[in-house]
Amino acid sequence: MKLFLIAKNNIKSSLATSIILVLLVILSTFMMYTGIGIESQLNEFVDEKNDRLQGADSTVIVGNSSLDNAITILNQRKDVDQYEVHDSIYYTSPKIINKTKQDKEKNLITIVLNASDSYNISQIPILDETEEKLENGILAPYILKTADHYETGDVIEITVENRTHTFVIAGFYENVIFATPSNVSMYQFFVNDSDFQTLREEVTDSAKQSVINIRLDGTSSEEFERSFGLQFKSMVTGENDYLQILAYDTFKEGTTMFVNILMVILIAFSLILLTIALVVIRFSIIVHLEKNIKNIGSLEAIGYTTRQIKYSLLLEFIMLTLGGILIGLVVAIAASSPVGNIISASIGLQWNGHISNLGIIFSFLINLLLILIVTAMTARKLKRITPLVALRSGIETHNFKRNYLPLEKSKLNLNFSIGMKGLLFNRKQNIVMSVIISLLTFACVYAIAMYYNFVIDDTALLNLVGMETSEIQMSIDAKDYDKVIHQVKEMDEVIKVYDYIWEDMLLKNGEKESQVRVEVTDDFSLLEIKTLVAGRLAEYDNEIVISNKTLDDLGLELGDSVTVSSFGSEEQYLIVGVKQHINGLGKGASLTTEGVKRLRPNYKITMASIYLADGVDVKTFIKKLNDEFTDIDKLIINLEDSINTVMESFNGSISTLCIVCGGITAITVVLILLLLIKVKIIKEQKQYGIYKALGYTTSQLMLHVGYSYLPVILLGSLIGLVLGVLMSNPITRSLLASNGIMKVNFIMPYQYIVFIPLGIILVSAITILLSSLRIRSITPTKLFDQ
Repeated sequence: MKLFLIAKNNIKSSLATSIILVLLVILSTFMMYTGIGIESQLNEFVDEKNDRLQGADSTVIVGNSSLDNAITILNQRKDVDQYEVHDSIYYTSPKIINKTKQDKEKNLITIVLNASDSYNISQIPILDETEEKLENGILAPYILKTADHYETGDVIEITVENRTHTFVIAGFYENVIFATPSNVSMYQFFVNDSDFQTLREEVTDSAKQSVINIRLDGTSSEEFERSFGLQFKSMVTGENDYLQILAYDTFKEGTTMFVNILMVILIAFSLILLTIALVVIRFSIIVHLEKNIKNIGSLEAIGYTTRQIKYSLLLEFIMLTLGGILIGLVVAIAASSPVGNIISASIGLQWNGHISNLGIIFSFLINLLLILIVTAMTARKLKRITPLVALRSGIETHNFKRNYLPLEKSKLNLNFSIGMKGLLFNRKQNIVMSVIISLLTFACVYAIAMYYNFVIDDTALLNLVGMETSEIQMSIDAKDYDKVIHQVKEMDEVIKVYDYIWEDMLLKNGEKESQVRVEVTDDFSLLEIKTLVAGRLAEYDNEIVISNKTLDDLGLELGDSVTVSSFGSEEQYLIVGVKQHINGLGKGASLTTEGVKRLRPNYKITMASIYLADGVDVKTFIKKLNDEFTDIDKLIINLEDSINTVMESFNGSISTLCIVCGGITAITVVLILLLLIKVKIIKEQKQYGIYKALGYTTSQLMLHVGYSYLPVILLGSLIGLVLGVLMSNPITRSLLASNGIMKVNFIMPYQYIVFIPLGIILVSAITILLSSLRIRSITPTKLFDQ
């Protein structure tokens, strides 16, 4: 009880320091609990969500001309437990506008299904459903509600080839595979039966496709994707056979990847704050010992042991830490709703996370254990305090350090020289402070770099993703392809056209296999997106370029041979290059058109990438193509708008990350300076009194404080800036290493990050000015009272 009273009295006597420590622990606990809690629950949450929805293990999108072949294969497979076939409408370049919100137009591949069908697989329980059934109602993906703030009752228009259809949002639905456009670049809507039949009558045969939802038994969705794709390609013979297989396991990983990265960054930031809290504790103990050295000596003189006084310090910081942890956990749990909204906007699913026991345990253990260790180590200074030393006000009050800047010999301004002496005297403190400022600056630089590359200029990100960036992709019936492409190349608006398509193929190396999407074109040097990181591009028919992730899966290296299986054939290819991309979870390969013809001699690409001249309006040009080729069966994708729509899905989370990093940096700098300046004034109040007796003004002494800290802060911020520039790309590479990423070349926005040190200096200068005003209360006469 006596130790408790001593600890309680210590807290009261250093209330400001205690408050700063508690605030730091609250912030650290909040971020640590949130990061660990979401990270530990995310995968389980997605699996549980898919189970509740009776979600498909695999969804197959197939053209009507190939539907019979797909059903034949499904009926033959023993691992297919159940499947459902639904007619659908496949829009490649729709314009989607929320008329109620007057929101920005969205252009993304859209699949429309009949809400009146029976969905036992991938059920569609409706969220925020209207009270009455609407004749023109439409069910929208949940991502539009969380990320774009669509609401039930909003009026939306879907325009396809000059036909505009108006719907009212009747509710929202969830589907893990179609959860977010950053995972699969398409929206899926459900409309009433009458509207569906009207829409289906208006489109060409190529847009009339089928969606098959499949439940598997005894095999993984990735294995099904591999084997089903091989069977399908061995049966079909035409160039227009369309097949897209969406495996749950693959798209689950893609859905959670971005949030996992954000949570890792959040946990790292919490550890930075915890490090700062440890520094605060160290300085608090040192100040306590210096300020109360006579009281400590008195306690020892009346019988208290050094161990008991040490335990009182431990008890003091245990109480403060436990208080900060408990408040931080309460705040984190109370803030679960707004945090959940951010997670929902990132993954396109309604987040229903529960209280994380793992987050609570780690928050308690990491914070409490590290703080106890630092407190115990710092409190060892008590051994040097005896009643005799305390009577002399401590041997440490005598300074035997080297005088690096003798005032009598210095040619510098006197005030500046005194400030520099203070800076050089507190070397350990300045090193620690520089490290803290460096870490905070680095975090800000990294956040701004991510924002710039995700939101402002996504060129480097698109190279990393591996998505080709032509303005338009155009799929044409095989019999008309050459004629149409020849005419398109002659149009004034067009600067480049080349054949480009993806094919699903199986790569083998002995017993190891990997199902990948292979990009196919005549000449890879024409591509705008450069994903090659080693070797060279494929040029001849026996050459292949493989992604780094796929090479690791197969145990291969540059220069080895690999077996490629597709279209019922197998051939050996020489690996001449290594590429990287996030798309397809890092798996992929590249073959020339002639290379694919070794597997299928009559192979022909029926998809073209079209690049337009600067200033050409993409939508106007698509209208021109539709008007020019009215009698041709085709699909036109506005790829430019599709990419923009996908990238917008990241904006909210990245913006939040930048705000959090900037806000916490400003708060932390202020808290640290408030503490350090208070410590400095307490330690040196006799010296300040002497200075005032010698004629120095309060303003001059405040200037001394500024000279003591601003150079350290400037140095720390510059070091953090340099580290941010040098380390942002390597850290991003490590975060994406699971996708086989070897190199990251994000653009560093120097025009923005150079303002970070200036902002930190400005905040620091204001804080120093305000907190050093307490020097005014120090007078020479008060020295006689001490």
